[in-house]
Amino acid sequence: ENNIHLTNNFYLDEPKLRNLFSSWRYRSLKGNRDSEDLSFNENLTIDHTEHLKTSYSYNFSDKTVESIGTKKNDLEFNLNHQLYESLFSRLNLLTRFTDSTSFDEQQRGASINEDYQKKMGLAYLDLGAGYAYEYQDRETFDNIVNITDESLVLTDSQTNLLREIDIDTSTIVVTDSGGTITYVKDIDYQIITNSAGQVEVRRIVSGIISNNQTVLADYLVRSNPSFDYSSTEKTMRFGLSFFERALKFYSRRKLRDFPSGKNEKTIILKDIDEIIYGVEWRKDLLNFVVEYQDYETDYSPFDSLRMSADILWPISSISSLRFNAIQNHVNLPEENRENYEIRGEYSLRLSRSASCNAGAGHRWQKGQGINLKDFVSRLNYRSYVGKLFFEVGYEYEKEKSLNDLLINHYIYTKFKRDF
Repeated sequence: ENNIHLTNNFYLDEPKLRNLFSSWRYRSLKGNRDSEDLSFNENLTIDHTEHLKTSYSYNFSDKTVESIGTKKNDLEFNLNHQLYESLFSRLNLLTRFTDSTSFDEQQRGASINEDYQKKMGLAYLDLGAGYAYEYQDRETFDNIVNITDESLVLTDSQTNLLREIDIDTSTIVVTDSGGTITYVKDIDYQIITNSAGQVEVRRIVSGIISNNQTVLADYLVRSNPSFDYSSTEKTMRFGLSFFERALKFYSRRKLRDFPSGKNEKTIILKDIDEIIYGVEWRKDLLNFVVEYQDYETDYSPFDSLRMSADILWPISSISSLRFNAIQNHVNLPEENRENYEIRGEYSLRLSRSASCNAGAGHRWQKGQGINLKDFVSRLNYRSYVGKLFFEVGYEYEKEKSLNDLLINHYIYTKFKRDF
């Protein structure tokens, strides 16, 4: 692997109201799957007034994977405005052009969001609404279409479907969001094809992909899916807080539909009606959240109940103890999933520049084809010497999944130098 990354952050005026951020990156990978990736980014941010800010960005990428090339050009505009102390407005405009070996694609979209905050006696009221419109048009030139860098969030409580239909599953490659780590099928993730031909990427808990992590997927589509469609998304938010925002009751709703399209059945378009209700307590040493989610869609609807608690105990001026517990129940059409996690960590500050941390955790997960029990303990030492950061640690893991038992010992070191 060869990786070169250059960034520059420059203020165009002395009051520092106009900022230009530039980034250039080149990466090449040689091995079973050769690839080259060149990307360039320019982002200009302007503070017009105390309450008005705009940003303008251009992104270019040229990626080649196994002689198949894809070029992308993105133009984006953002506006943020605050009216008095209560009303916050956000406007986004986006245009994207994709030029690939097997297809051309255009994407245009706009969104606007309004948030209102008001103190009413002992309570705080939060209201919000948003609307987004997107149009996408793809024209293909071959019976085989190469899809690169499709973004996907792998969430245990959802069915994570790839967008295309008639996928050659043997060509699926999953990487991290930066494209530097290639995950291993049947160790880090599973590929599941349902009766309708839709392909799901499901993370394996014992792998190195974390819950709610964004990954990128590359694959080949065996059909000729030319299409165009438009979509709209409406969001509504409500919150009511008490005791200086320590106790909050909230609700969110998202409605997404596709009013028009041509050959849109060649990809997976999900009409969505999602409602979330929750209550949280965030004060001093205790954070507690209970949240219910009802996710109605054409493909794999579900509902889930999630509870989490986080307790921080400052034992002394140089040491602290933290406990965290998570419980999650998910009801899917074909299965139910349960997830439990308990973690604890002790931190000791040895000096102004050095600390020692010890922690342990236990995790259980049950579901279709899943019966996992995982215990992890770790110990590390961290130190700063000027601009140099150093860490050395040991980690022990004992994992039992179905009838398989795995025990791992890790010893690692980390170095970082600030310039």
